[in-house]
Amino acid sequence: MAHPPSYDGKGSALTESHPRVLLITPGALNRYRESGVTLTNLLTGWPQDRITQIHADPAPPREVLQSPRFFDAAGGARSSYAPTVRRVRAARQFAMGRSNTGLLWARMSTSLRGWLRANPPDIIVSQTGNLAFLRLTRRVADETGAPVVLYAADDWVQDWPANNLGRRIPPLTDILARTVRREFTALAQRSVAHMAISDAMGRAYAQRYGGEWLTVPNPVDLGAWPERVPEDVAFTSNRPFRILYSGSLHPVSQLPGVIDVSTAVSSLHQAGVPVTFEVATHGGFQYLRDTIERPGVSLVDLVPPDDLPARLAGVDLLVLPLVFDPLRLRYIGLSMPGKVAEYLASGTPVLAYGPRGSAVIDHAADHGWAEIVSVRSVAALGSRIGALMQDGAARRALAVSARQVAAEQFSLARVVPVFQETLRRAASRHPDRATLQP
Repeated sequence: MAHPPSYDGKGSALTESHPRVLLITPGALNRYRESGVTLTNLLTGWPQDRITQIHADPAPPREVLQSPRFFDAAGGARSSYAPTVRRVRAARQFAMGRSNTGLLWARMSTSLRGWLRANPPDIIVSQTGNLAFLRLTRRVADETGAPVVLYAADDWVQDWPANNLGRRIPPLTDILARTVRREFTALAQRSVAHMAISDAMGRAYAQRYGGEWLTVPNPVDLGAWPERVPEDVAFTSNRPFRILYSGSLHPVSQLPGVIDVSTAVSSLHQAGVPVTFEVATHGGFQYLRDTIERPGVSLVDLVPPDDLPARLAGVDLLVLPLVFDPLRLRYIGLSMPGKVAEYLASGTPVLAYGPRGSAVIDHAADHGWAEIVSVRSVAALGSRIGALMQDGAARRALAVSARQVAAEQFSLARVVPVFQETLRRAASRHPDRATLQP
């Protein structure tokens, strides 16, 4: 298995093939949740001392929190690992607008300026993610002179912050949305390269903001995911049909769909159908246990990254939920969730639950890698789950198609070179590139 870079501060010396990369993204690099996983995978093999990051992660991994190569733009205000005194002080600075980023603002503090001088980038890769980090990207680029590569993982720009909140608050959200679109357009025009997490997002962004947007999804190392064929067995109370969801439970994306699946499975279970559903999520969502759990349904700890191939391959069906709410779809409708690559590689059939017109559901339909329920209906979910339980041939066909798509579009060997070569070419646009010293 190809391992992503660790965070011990060791690595090779500067070479032309590995320019110094500064990531600017709200979430810190990590191996277990959200965009941090994608960026960690995309930087597989990149020397660790050539990667720095500015983040505002509410719970960064300890190795990120303790490393001088990572700068907490929120001042540690929300870090669960920071000492209480530090968190109180940082929260006061955040509330007073004295941290490097807040809800809307960004500033070039003395500490950030000093950190940038100690860690000068050859290239900036920014996911922006909110107005504060959009503005922070611009300020860091102005300060360092480094060229910018934009990497869009969700369509937060479309109608922020209403699409994140799930409601509009006129005139505030309308004013902020116009501001975001104007400032993002200016940053896109300034950037030397652009990447999007799905083909649909790349097409939409090229039309809106101009330029070419390369498709760069979360990649998967197929060597760590042995090929398998789903079992064709008669399911009983001693050997139930096992369904799994693995990932986050954000209200703006996965949670409503997971609740619907939980309701459908519990109804089947209580009617005597041998089926169970496990929801594996990390500690930040354990408070939802009472919301999720019911007869036949349980909430469990997130699967460790190294155990994920065996865990996903050890069930009978994987669930990929999406929201149906039109406003929230404006936030995630063009996204390709990071778990898609892992699901496709697992050899386990997938049930995708979400509306047509969204990138992931349309991709699944076009390439035949999932059984799709495209209307919001607990009854339809229950019916489709029951049908899949009885149809081993359909489950095998889905698994075979998924594995093929994983190899063709999501493999580490295909995706990572595209991402890393884009960084190398972008770094060559640095105005001081000719004088950079090892």
